[in-house]
Amino acid sequence: MYSTLQLAVRRKHEYMNTNKEMRTPSSGFTLIELMVVVAIIGILAAIAIPAYQDSTMRANRSDAQITLSRLATLQERYYFRTNQYTGDFSDLLSGLANNTTSITSDEGFYTIALTATASSWSMTATATGTQADDTECATLTLNNLGGKTSADDDGAATSECW
Repeated sequence: MYSTLQLAVRRKHEYMNTNKEMRTPSSGFTLIELMVVVAIIGILAAIAIPAYQDSTMRANRSDAQITLSRLATLQERYYFRTNQYTGDFSDLLSGLANNTTSITSDEGFYTIALTATASSWSMTATATGTQADDTECATLTLNNLGGKTSADDDGAATSECW
């Protein structure tokens, strides 16, 4: 049948085909490559998520600023008509019950409290809900003289909230 030489060539050919199949690179990702990608995504998320949350809290402060400014305008209009300030939000806004001294801001991130005498007023916006995590600017205050103050969650004055 086959000579020794033919058998040797045939075996070598079979051996080469077997090795060639073993050396063929497989398609897809290795576990190491996948773990590197997961680690990179984790690092990016650890940086991006807190930065986004901080940016969102700073943007939500405008809810208090806008609401306080709008209420200040209404309070001055009331003073112009009656020659005195009011401590009741129902005198400034329609649809509220009498003796309302606390309301929610326009977007709902703050509770606005009003204190007033006949000759002065002060409104304080206190962060509520998800905005309560804003420890740098927990309260923002506006008064009849245009004074703007703010405080952190410990009550210490801050200057970067307005």
